[in-house]
Amino acid sequence: EDLSIIERLRKNDPTLTTLNKYEGAYEYLMEIIEALKTNTNLKVLEIGDNLSEYRSEDYYIIDKKVLELIEALTKALKVNTTLTNLKFNSTIMRRVNVLSAEDLSIIERLRNNNDSQLDTLNLVQGEYVYLIEIIKALETNTTLKELNISHNNLTPDFIKVFSLVLALTDALKVNTTLTTLNFNNNNLYNAGLEKLADALKENTTLTTLNISESYGYDGMTEITSYNYNGSVKRNQTKNGDAGAEAIAEALKINTTLKELDISKNLINTTGLKALSNALKINKSLETLVINHNIHDSKNLNNDAYANLLNNNTLKKLDISNNQIGDLKNGIVRSFNIGAGAIAIAKALKTNTTLTTLNISSNFISVSGATAIGKALSGKEGNKTLTTLDISWNNIGADGAKAIANALSGKEGNKTLTTLNISGNNI
Repeated sequence: EDLSIIERLRKNDPTLTTLNKYEGAYEYLMEIIEALKTNTNLKVLEIGDNLSEYRSEDYYIIDKKVLELIEALTKALKVNTTLTNLKFNSTIMRRVNVLSAEDLSIIERLRNNNDSQLDTLNLVQGEYVYLIEIIKALETNTTLKELNISHNNLTPDFIKVFSLVLALTDALKVNTTLTTLNFNNNNLYNAGLEKLADALKENTTLTTLNISESYGYDGMTEITSYNYNGSVKRNQTKNGDAGAEAIAEALKINTTLKELDISKNLINTTGLKALSNALKINKSLETLVINHNIHDSKNLNNDAYANLLNNNTLKKLDISNNQIGDLKNGIVRSFNIGAGAIAIAKALKTNTTLTTLNISSNFISVSGATAIGKALSGKEGNKTLTTLDISWNNIGADGAKAIANALSGKEGNKTLTTLNISGNNI
């Protein structure tokens, strides 16, 4: 029966206009999707409502094969001209007009590509059907320069999220005018970040990119499966290393990106190492924001964040709220804290390009402040840093004195112009 249906689709059977196939193996579903590229009679398709091959107890697991099916379906729909109703894995996507007049007007202005005043667009918390049309319009539009599609959290519907990422990836590969993209808080997960990384390898216009909070607002969990009623099952053991590694590989090739915000993405030692190595090759990135990166600090290498200073391109680095600390095997407020601040001080001493460093809220005590003070002073001390934020740590009076000593006397630092030491129990 399965072979018969596939054959009828391939031969364009005019009587086969509706197909309901709730359960099917990966290979079978892929054959149906492939047939959509040439079929001109099928109008209604419902597949994978139960995707039994990927079920585990009462949950839908995000399996790699499911993502492959979504990607294949995306490509098929680009060439298919007759399918009007699609239901995939309980996600209903219809080609019908459900947009407001204002929404349609903006889409039309982007498509017509003749409105020079439409150079900035903010679509915070937008509807899926609107967002997908806006993103598709980027493939031909040459007027839009800034796009904000942040906080469009479509979870638990990861299928919609992933399809948005696929569309955005295709658009960024050909778009030649967009310079600023804010894709913050959209639950992209590693799979989405890996696709966006592919686009960065080819894109030559983006200068500012915000992909922070790709794991959700709390930055602590990754959705691993979905319940039938729409609730989610989360796994706190996951991390964002795979996504960070993909972005790092893209940075080795990309030559135009200047500002990157990849905060709140659960990046651990492996991901941070990949980013550090990429920065040694990349010659364009000037600002890196990687704060609130709530990770497994118990297994974090002490040099993980310090290595981000070992390059000749970064001018601004924000690594605040990362539990860096300065005590070997110290424990503060139940967090496992490493000796990261001391390693950062060592790297700061030899860095010659960084002008702004934010290490606030990192459980840094007097030993860390003393090490940083020494890195800023003396003949061999840092001579480029102009702004330092070490607020909301615990450096105390002695730590403050160490910083003050670094700024005074003949060999005191003469380049630092802005210092924030508030919230330090001084």
